[in-house]
Amino acid sequence: MDEATAKSLDQQCSQAIEWWRTLTESGGEGMVVKPLEFIARGKKGLLQPAIKCRGPEYLRELNLARLRSMNTP
Repeated sequence: MDEATAKSLDQQCSQAIEWWRTLTESGGEGMVVKPLEFIARGKKGLLQPAIKCRGPEYLRELNLARLRSMNTP
């Protein structure tokens, strides 16, 4: 990879991170990242179909709900 391509990828990653932070800081739950192909394969076989990238507020609420359910008789 040449220097210009690496710099472009770094810039795109920074923009994506900033977008995600803005989304989650404003109350969004996060995002789901999926492969372009319906069934994605890697060197070792099938790939995980999606990855959920949740924001800190969503995770905090999820943990609070879990703790409340544990304390309910």
